[in-house]
Amino acid sequence: MKTVLLVEDDPIQRRLMGFALRPLQLRILEGGDTESALAHPDPIDLVITDHTMPGRSGIELIAELRTRPGQEQLPAILLTGRGEPAIQEEAALLGRCEVVGKPFSPTALAERVRATLGL
Repeated sequence: MKTVLLVEDDPIQRRLMGFALRPLQLRILEGGDTESALAHPDPIDLVITDHTMPGRSGIELIAELRTRPGQEQLPAILLTGRGEPAIQEEAALLGRCEVVGKPFSPTALAERVRATLGL
């Protein structure tokens, strides 16, 4: 079973995304901010994170997670409501990081996760 870390500071959005991913039979770990996300010690197969959160950004979270042993190539999906080219550039520099614009449909998110994880 694949493990996904879902990080979104809006609890309603986080719940809706978790609900959309449940049919994929994933183990879903949740965090409401960068610090709570980093508190999960288990290896993960994918991180889905909002770009703008209290404290550190989603980009910083992805970079920090990738410093963990065995997580150097961790794929990521970065969610953003802003279509700024700088966000696309940051994600491109990280590598293995797709940017998904908000709003998005639950089906579109599930399809993106399925493709990223090869399910």
